[in-house]
Amino acid sequence: MITRVMREHVLCPSTEGCHSVFRGWSQPLGDFAVHEFLALHRLFSESAGAEAEAHVLGEADDVARRLMRDSVGPVPIRARLSESVADAIGRRLVAGTLHEIVCEGGDGPGLRDAIQRSSTERTLFTDGKSARRPHVLLQTFPGASDAGPIRSLGAKRRKAFLADVVRGTALDPNVDDEHAGCGPRCAGQKRPHVSIMWLPHKSSLALTRPVRAEEALRFVHACGECGEQQQQSTATSRYDPAPPKPELAACIANIAMATGSSIALDPFAGTGGLLRPLTEALGSPYVLGMDVVGGTCDAGRDMVAGNALRLPLRGEASQNQSQSQSQNQSQSQNQSQSQSQIGVYDVIVCDPPYGMRAPRIEGASGEKDPVVAGPRAMEAATMDFIRPVVAFAGSSCGLVSLF
Repeated sequence: MITRVMREHVLCPSTEGCHSVFRGWSQPLGDFAVHEFLALHRLFSESAGAEAEAHVLGEADDVARRLMRDSVGPVPIRARLSESVADAIGRRLVAGTLHEIVCEGGDGPGLRDAIQRSSTERTLFTDGKSARRPHVLLQTFPGASDAGPIRSLGAKRRKAFLADVVRGTALDPNVDDEHAGCGPRCAGQKRPHVSIMWLPHKSSLALTRPVRAEEALRFVHACGECGEQQQQSTATSRYDPAPPKPELAACIANIAMATGSSIALDPFAGTGGLLRPLTEALGSPYVLGMDVVGGTCDAGRDMVAGNALRLPLRGEASQNQSQSQSQNQSQSQNQSQSQSQIGVYDVIVCDPPYGMRAPRIEGASGEKDPVVAGPRAMEAATMDFIRPVVAFAGSSCGLVSLF
């Protein structure tokens, strides 16, 4: 009989640290971190369900969102996670970082004693590929009002505090005389890392281990180009669009619970950036990008030229609805028919057009859309794009749509 070990974890905003931990997009995407984690937990957890999700976090959703958005501190995860579930979530988590609680202590000496005891119980300080001593970070959160014994420490005192906590343990850099941080970025040479942070919900110091943080970064990088490369690709595009940032596209794919077998649609594909997590990172062959222009997206794949405001996207849903109403069959037959005719897609992700021009249903290819008169007209124009997609998505059972 195989017994799965369930461990404690916390969800942390990324505020500082080495290249393995720090994520510059953590605060802009912090408001979505809770939704992203819950969606991934629902996707990978065997016990996921309405009742299980209500007890996943140790804080209410709105409180947890504030903790992540304002970098106040870690969000306690009430539900214990198995190693397989935690690894699956950690590999894809973008807006935050999942940390496993290794051991705890009330203060510095207490944590040092706990580290000495835990280091002999299991191999915590390896990444599966390397047995090198990990680099230790003192994790702090700028918005935290309760930071325990590290709240009032300056930079030099923090360094001395950290050295005192790890002295004489398996984490002591004086053991192997390696002080070069976590090492170079090239794979196979950099060392794993762990964090020491204050847990307000437990009023204790804790040694934590980020779960698959490097793989989560690789997931984001697989979703598109970053930084200057992305700006260059945007500048040379013939439509001069604004492709979504890879971290935003990855976060959207996670909230949509997309997998390598998901059938996805983007009715306003543009450069195809929102579909790249599915095609490039998850390897799904079942995606459809549609745009009024068509052509080739940034990922080198062809897109369908089509208008989301015209048939068959809007008409297919209404046609099937009227057909199901005209037939006097059982509810199960109606559902199976709806799924066979409409439920082709599992996921719809899109960035609907919005701006100073109204949506165009008819017109020549060179004709410009009319300029809207003001804010109310702009809102109405934007909703004109969204409504047919919502109607289409609402007619399909189990489909997840994100705008």
